[in-house]
Amino acid sequence: MIPMLDIRTGILLLAFGNCCAAVLLLVHGVGERGRGSRLFLRGKLAQSVGWLFMGLRGLEADMLPILLGNGLLYAGFALESAALLRFSGLLGSWSRRFLIAVVCGVLAAQILVFDSPNLRQCLGGLALAFCLARPGFLLAFTPGGTTLRRFMGAAYLACAGALLANAAVFLLVRTEGHVYTPGADQTIAGLMLYLVMLVGNVGFVLLNKERADAELRRAATVDGLTQALNRATFLARAGELVSMAARTGAPLSLLMLDLDHFKAVNDTHGHAVGDDVLRDFSARVRSRLRPYDLFGRYGGEEFCVLLPATGAEAAVGVAERIRTSMPREPFRDLPAYTVSIGVATLGEHSTLDDLLRESDLAMYRAKAQGRDRVRLQRAGESEE
Repeated sequence: MIPMLDIRTGILLLAFGNCCAAVLLLVHGVGERGRGSRLFLRGKLAQSVGWLFMGLRGLEADMLPILLGNGLLYAGFALESAALLRFSGLLGSWSRRFLIAVVCGVLAAQILVFDSPNLRQCLGGLALAFCLARPGFLLAFTPGGTTLRRFMGAAYLACAGALLANAAVFLLVRTEGHVYTPGADQTIAGLMLYLVMLVGNVGFVLLNKERADAELRRAATVDGLTQALNRATFLARAGELVSMAARTGAPLSLLMLDLDHFKAVNDTHGHAVGDDVLRDFSARVRSRLRPYDLFGRYGGEEFCVLLPATGAEAAVGVAERIRTSMPREPFRDLPAYTVSIGVATLGEHSTLDDLLRESDLAMYRAKAQGRDRVRLQRAGESEE
């Protein structure tokens, strides 16, 4: 036997909880955390006022206060859904139109059936369920999602299911009823709404923290200008791969890349254009590498590429593809530029330091022989 929940008390608790969440978001500095957070805040404010209208009104309230409270409530859930979609980068024009259509369509339908409280309740449950279902599905089932996202998604989907069941009861079982009618379905739906309020409020703050932590980790490992690995991270990861290849005897190669006459680019066109050249160069290199290749900024206009499971001939082929991808003519306000590349392969006793030294020697040979070319230096070879 499920104990019956006092409906008005539960509704007022929802109003109070959402109001507290809105205050906490304001104190937390929501305005500095992107539009998704601002949408979520507006959703919490609208929900708190909507629940308050619903909890305080009488059974014989006029149409205007009922529809006003319902509209605020549906808009609040739509804004919460939009915030989660925007946070996930999925709030497109179709999603916005769908949420607006749900709110407006349900309110219009409620005007038509205003004299039937049970139908109004049914339509309201459908509106809330639709608003919760899509972000719940995306949070729960998007590949690569964290445990936090999956848990939030499961809570949203469970609440959507309870609301659909509640709507079905009002449509098919009860001949007369209203929002304050007690029942097991009402109790379950109320508890699930309270769960979603708690999980959504706390979870959204934790999602922001999760993203901020990921950005900090990325900032600590990636060069901000070129999005290549920074020197420390590249050397640490490359050292592990070189040690593994040396133990197993697997082939491995290192490319040292240096932009030709880059100082002249800065002196002639300015450092802003020089930065644009570095960004363009980095994008061109990354597009010609495999997902497991390492690409790092070694310093200034000098970059390194580590190619696991790649022998000398294949490494030279990769280097040539990179070299020939450089722009030979000015384009998009950027000057033409070229690159010189030195290639070194892992020898029997090579270490990462050996590969760096040998690829650097090969790169300087390419510079000395006219630039815009690739040169190979095998382990143990003397400099020509």
